Amino acid sequence: MGKEQEQGQSRIGRVVEYYKDGFPFLPGSGYYIPNPEIPNNDREEIEQEIFSLSQESQDIENDKTTPKKEKEKKQDRHEPFVNPPEYDRENLFVNNYAGAYSQRMELNRDKVERALQTAHLEGKVFLSTLSPSRSRSEAQGNELAAKRFVIFEKKTQKAEEENPYKRVVSTPEGWNIQINDQRMVEELSERRLSLVEHQKVFIREFNSFVKSGIRESVWREKCSSEKDPYFRDKFMWSVLHGGVLPLPNIIINPSFTPVVLGVIFATYGLMNIFNELNYRKIRSIEEILKVVNSSFIPPSFSRHRNIDHPLEYFMPYVEIDKVARTYSYLAGKGRRLVREAEDK
Repeated sequence: MGKEQEQGQSRIGRVVEYYKDGFPFLPGSGYYIPNPEIPNNDREEIEQEIFSLSQESQDIENDKTTPKKEKEKKQDRHEPFVNPPEYDRENLFVNNYAGAYSQRMELNRDKVERALQTAHLEGKVFLSTLSPSRSRSEAQGNELAAKRFVIFEKKTQKAEEENPYKRVVSTPEGWNIQINDQRMVEELSERRLSLVEHQKVFIREFNSFVKSGIRESVWREKCSSEKDPYFRDKFMWSVLHGGVLPLPNIIINPSFTPVVLGVIFATYGLMNIFNELNYRKIRSIEEILKVVNSSFIPPSFSRHRNIDHPLEYFMPYVEIDKVARTYSYLAGKGRRLVREAEDK
């Protein structure tokens, strides 16, 4: 028996002895008068022990009733940019940034991982520094791909194309978000801010660029053919099953809308189940072919989507629902992925 366990039993035993052979203060009340045979000096010490035990019990009860939000805040993992914890292969976000103010920033690991888990990207997302000395040919190589995904910014300044605040580059491992920290520092220096204000504004804008980079990575992977060669096929069948076929029924009789919506979701559900079964069959064939070293390549199934929840069977083949939920999370609970390091 350990020393702490013996001490605990001793404390409880003294309290039991304190009330042993006592008598009820009122019949059936549950309150007892202490044992009159115990000396007064010992009574004071034991009563102090009882008070200590009651305080410990109250602390445990308060911990159980701690609000859920407070517990969630305590569970958030913030890791430094400099000398972060040992790299975990299961992490979806890899932080390689070592530029300006990296010593004064912390990454909320839980929130950034939650955002990428919601998106279910096929690879990882890397964060690094964008070197402003990139050649013109490198800039032009990514310029065409970037322009295809600009929705709201119709006019793009030439200076921003050659020296952007951030750049999202497609890599074989996933996506690389490159932050141009030198440009940010230079432009903030022109505003003549104090050192403290300069740091706070830089970290706030840095957090904004990281979120923007994640959103762009998710959009380009889920809603373009840049990573998915079957995107056009998925988009065509999503529109066909979800809009073109049921649309005439809604136009003819709007009262059919609930029924038509039910048919749409049921169609998506049946087709996604069929697609999932075929996808698993093809993956099994691929594993067998690897074992026998066969050069035969089975055909890929183009309309397969990632299913992380049973309700996602009723969603379109283009994973627009994952895009929407990721955007919503980054605009709400996940809006602060990077914060100023706390002084310890």
